[in-house]
Amino acid sequence: MARWTLRGMAAGAAAIGAAPLGYRIGAVPLGLTLPLLAAGLLAVVFGVVYFGVRIARGAAPPDRTATAVLVAAATVGAFPLWALVTGRGAPPIHDITTDTGNPPAFVAAAAHNAPGRTDYGGEAVAAQQRAAFPDLQPVNLPAAPAEAFRRALAVV
Repeated sequence: MARWTLRGMAAGAAAIGAAPLGYRIGAVPLGLTLPLLAAGLLAVVFGVVYFGVRIARGAAPPDRTATAVLVAAATVGAFPLWALVTGRGAPPIHDITTDTGNPPAFVAAAAHNAPGRTDYGGEAVAAQQRAAFPDLQPVNLPAAPAEAFRRALAVV
C-alpha cells in the first residue's frame, strides 16, 4: 500500500504542476485542467494523511525516497490548497476592475479565442465586487498615460 500511495502522490504532484502549465501552452483543455488539479490534490492529501496515520500508529518512518516524495508532493500540493483556503468567501466572479461602469475589454484574450468568458458581467458582478473589495478604486497618477504604462510594465 505504501508503494502505491507514493506512486499516487508522485503522479498527483506531477498533475498539479503539469495541468496549469499544459493549459497555459494549449496542450490541455480547460475541461481537463480542473479535474487533473482536483485529482492531483486528492492524491497528495491522501498520501500525506496515509503516512501521517502510519507514523502515528508506530510504523517505521518512510525511507529517504519516500520522504523526498512526501515532502515534494506536500510542497506542490500546498499551493492549490492555499489558493482554496484564501479564496473562501470571495465572490464567484471572473473579473475585477477599478472601473465597473466602463470596464476595459479583454481584447487580446478575445482575439486569441481564449476559453471562458471575456465580457464583464455588468451591475450584478459590479455589486459583488464592491461588496467583496470595497477599497478597490482607480489610482490617479501625476504622469501621462504612456509614461504610467511604461512604468507599470517595468514593474511587471
